[in-house]
Amino acid sequence: MQYKTISGSQVFPETGFNFKISKTTLRLKEFPGHGHDFTELVIILGGSAKHIYESSEYQVKPGDVFIIKGRETHGFRDCREFRLSNIMFEPEFLTRVFPEIGVLPGYQALLTVEPAFRNRHRFQGRLWLNSEQLQKVEQIIDQLIEEQRKSESGRKIMLTARLAELVIFLTRCYAATENLSKPAESVIKLSATISYIKRHFTENLTLRQLAKRSGMPVNAFLRDFKKITGCSPIEFVLRQRIRTASELLRGSSLRISEIAFRTGFADSNYFTRQFRKINGISPREFRKSV
Repeated sequence: MQYKTISGSQVFPETGFNFKISKTTLRLKEFPGHGHDFTELVIILGGSAKHIYESSEYQVKPGDVFIIKGRETHGFRDCREFRLSNIMFEPEFLTRVFPEIGVLPGYQALLTVEPAFRNRHRFQGRLWLNSEQLQKVEQIIDQLIEEQRKSESGRKIMLTARLAELVIFLTRCYAATENLSKPAESVIKLSATISYIKRHFTENLTLRQLAKRSGMPVNAFLRDFKKITGCSPIEFVLRQRIRTASELLRGSSLRISEIAFRTGFADSNYFTRQFRKINGISPREFRKSV
């Protein structure tokens, strides 16, 4: 299968508004493979097809929901009355307006953990919607498409709110999934652990404690966590602290020692060293630069 790359500038007609939704029935036997530099949420609404993802192939059916990240390649073949919705966006487009969405375990499962283990799990960790859930999702999709067609005031706000409604509903479906396969259970437990860290990063979290929460041996947890995030759990905690400290330095007049304390550092000198290590400048220099 030949692959072409689609850029966000081709897809998003409005500068600074990285969102587009479509609903399509594929009657051709094959949908050309492609890659893109944005995130695509794919929801299978009807029919059947084989999904070509990177170098692997998976059968997909109504109710399947999955993310294709930027720079990943995919396509479909053996399409039979294949109906799907493609929601093209950048995650920051949503989490910038609704930061709490990024902390939800289901969000981590959908956008971070399942894609990282897709090939290992042979696509068995994906979200699947039952008929009632799929009907609800299709209603939201239709509302998004209708709003996208409009030129009324507040259109962008409404589209962002509807997308948030859809994503939150999907994250709840992930959390409520019953009779989980082992891969799906692993995805959800790891996602819940990442969510826990994002909520409790100011506390004294240990590797052993986090591994226990994930239900995995320490070494296996450490290996899988690094695969998902690119760093160790303890470094991830540190980066959450420094990210929050950066926001406080940018948006508040709190003293640096107070910011250090609020983000989980007992020693402001240690905070300054870690801040410089990650951001390349001291907290004081960072505050002056913004």
